[in-house]
Amino acid sequence: MKKIISISTLILGGGFIGTIMILAAQKSNKEDKIQLSDLTFFKGQLQGFHIDYKQSTSPPRLKYKFLALRLNGLNQTMGVYKPAQEYNDILSNIKIGDTVLIYYRQHSQHYDTFISGENFNSDIYQLSINDKTYIKADQKKSDHSKGNIAATIGGVFIYIVVIIAAILKARQK
Repeated sequence: MKKIISISTLILGGGFIGTIMILAAQKSNKEDKIQLSDLTFFKGQLQGFHIDYKQSTSPPRLKYKFLALRLNGLNQTMGVYKPAQEYNDILSNIKIGDTVLIYYRQHSQHYDTFISGENFNSDIYQLSINDKTYIKADQKKSDHSKGNIAATIGGVFIYIVVIIAAILKARQK
């Protein structure tokens, strides 16, 4: 009986984790098919900017660096995120009052929170400041696609490991 419970727990736990990874990859894959015309467009003046951080909500509680942009006429702070977390190319070329054009996914005002407690929206697909583009939708989609592939492979790998472990456990005397 202990063996059956142990094998069942292994299969259920591993299957759950594998399924979550694959479902997350599928959800992200749908987001990659978004066109700029599907997103909210905003053009405004830069009111302020600073570097801030967000901590992930799931283990291993990683800390991510963002560039926070406050724009006149927009009711939420925009959190610019780049996978390399390097923003000198933007910071060295912007100043308050510059014209910012963004395409982003609209969320409630309380979408996510910086470590400092400030709410922000980090779903920026394209960012241009003074006619220079810093984030392109195609690159953002490419970055998502790499994560989708890794999550799918990871989910399938977990399934395989769980099946092998269950078979080995079932064969033990």
